[in-house]
Amino acid sequence: VARGGRPGDPRLARERAGAWAVAALGTGALALSVRSGLWRLAGLLAAALCAGQSLRELRRARGLVDGFGRVLPGGLENLLAALAPWIALGCAAVWLWAVPTLALEDAPLGPVLLALAAALTALAQPARATARRIAAGRLEERVGTGRLRRLRTLWRRLCRRVFGFDLPRREVEGLRGVSLRAERGMIGVLGPNGAGKTTLLRLLAGILEPSAGRLYLGGVPLERLGGGLGRYVGYLPQDYGLPGEMRVREYLEYFALLYGIRPAEERRARVEALIRDVGLAEKADARIAELSGGMRQRTAVARTLLHLPRVILVDEPTVGLDPRERIRFRGLLSRLGEGRIVLFSTHVVEDVAVACERVLVLAEGCLRFDGTPRELAEAARGQVWELEVASIGELRLAPGTLLVEQVPIEGARWRLRVLSRAAPHPEARPVEPTLEEGYLRLVGAAGAGAG
Repeated sequence: VARGGRPGDPRLARERAGAWAVAALGTGALALSVRSGLWRLAGLLAAALCAGQSLRELRRARGLVDGFGRVLPGGLENLLAALAPWIALGCAAVWLWAVPTLALEDAPLGPVLLALAAALTALAQPARATARRIAAGRLEERVGTGRLRRLRTLWRRLCRRVFGFDLPRREVEGLRGVSLRAERGMIGVLGPNGAGKTTLLRLLAGILEPSAGRLYLGGVPLERLGGGLGRYVGYLPQDYGLPGEMRVREYLEYFALLYGIRPAEERRARVEALIRDVGLAEKADARIAELSGGMRQRTAVARTLLHLPRVILVDEPTVGLDPRERIRFRGLLSRLGEGRIVLFSTHVVEDVAVACERVLVLAEGCLRFDGTPRELAEAARGQVWELEVASIGELRLAPGTLLVEQVPIEGARWRLRVLSRAAPHPEARPVEPTLEEGYLRLVGAAGAGAG
């Protein structure tokens, strides 16, 4: 919003409003065409609900939304949406009961059923409003004090489960204020667990939709690409789900068919080339279950590359690999980064230091840093200290000070590296900062376990 953006897309809201309006007209026409009075009533109420959704989308298209793109309460549109079911019930009462009764004809619908429908509508509207307030966090589901608290708690739980089944259980802000541009090369996404790394990659892969803001690929909004996004973006999640009973070549040929790679000669040639590129030529006919963890990851990478994507997204690629496999995998990603955009998330600082020319640091859903690894290390310049002590217990660290490293040395002493704005000890001396220390300087003690 500060950069001139808008929460939500008015164009998409107008499209949805049109779709709901068509649904309202369709269900209304269906209600007119059926002979059963019960189905006519159901069709009219369904048309009213679709019309209400169309009106709310029109309100969203006018920009009457909060910071997350949710429609603000009040206004003519919300009033008409609330009245729509009652208008439908009134039309049904006149058309299906009053007019035939006055004409001394058999009414398709009796007054008892109309009264029951009115009672359900009168119950559903406040129940839905209560469910929305609970989902937004403005109302607690459990009532702790006051009269009839058990009955009120039961009512709120009923509202939440029956009338709010489609609402989010708990609103979590995974990312906020993240803005970046990528053109080529290896980009590492650093951050402690829960920082928003996986959320960012899922947004870029089109798996999640942002509640505010927009994503572009080559200047085109992601939502306009639709199903075509998969032709340009390859995504390798943490759990890549390889079938152990299949052989490597068989598995890749199967996915090449799913990607629609034709003719057969080109499909086979691409599979063989990828098997060589990822270093699996000797294991091409081995079952996936027989491969090491690193080889299984290389198989998943080959699957991701089958359709030659221009953007590759990899989530925590080196978790669980031994040092040798981690080195091999980093080298593979570096080669893939030539002429492509490769973003890979990690909480291992060493992976970024060795493989990346650019690094992003996320913490608590915010982008804390965007620059080169050298610039990240410089973030801790003048705040890294080294000293030797006979016992770690004799060092009293001030609040906000972080013990980065402790190494035993000769003479039963310890060499310590400390991150602190001021000298933590009279004998402490400033030293050159590392990438890890620059990272910890940005994320604080919360990221100390992520190095």
